[in-house]
Amino acid sequence: IVLYPSDRLRLKPAYVAALLSTLALTGCASFSPDGGRNVVATAASETINKDVVSIRTVDDAERARSAVQALLRRSLTVDTAVQIALLNNRGLQAAYNELALAEAEFVEESLPPNPTFAISRLTGNGALEIERQVVGDILALATLPFRSEIARQRFHKAQLRAAEETLRLAAEVRR
Repeated sequence: IVLYPSDRLRLKPAYVAALLSTLALTGCASFSPDGGRNVVATAASETINKDVVSIRTVDDAERARSAVQALLRRSLTVDTAVQIALLNNRGLQAAYNELALAEAEFVEESLPPNPTFAISRLTGNGALEIERQVVGDILALATLPFRSEIARQRFHKAQLRAAEETLRLAAEVRR
C-alpha cells in the first residue's frame, strides 16, 4: 500500500468548523445536587414543618430505619406519626424515584445529540483512498430547545406531584 503525497490527511476548514461547532454545542446540563427535591423539601418544611428523606442507598435506608426506631421509642403524637410516615412510606419513595427519573430525562433531553465520526479506507488498483465523515442529527439538533423545554416542564410536574404526595400522606396520617 502506497500513500501518495497528495493523499496526506489534511484538516480542511470545513472539517475544522464542523468539529468546533459540534464542541460548542455541547450543553452544560447537569443533575441538581438535591435530586430535584428542593420543591418537595420546601413544601414539607413550610407547610407541615417536617423533613423528607429520599432513600437511594443502603446507608440512606439504614439511617431512615434508625430514625423510625428512635421515634417509635418515644410517645406517639400526631407529629411523630407524620414524621414516621414520611420516613417509612414506600409509595412516597416511589414518587421520589419518579422525580429522579424525570430529572434524568430532563438532563438527557437538554444535551445535544452525539455526532458520529467515521473513517474508512478503500484500496484497489494500487491506490489508497481515505474517506472521513462526520454525521450529526440535524433534526434532533434543531428541536433541542423544544425537547429541553418539554422535559423541563415534565420535571417540574414531577416535583409538584412528589410534593403533593408528601402533603397528602401527612394529611392522611394527621386524620
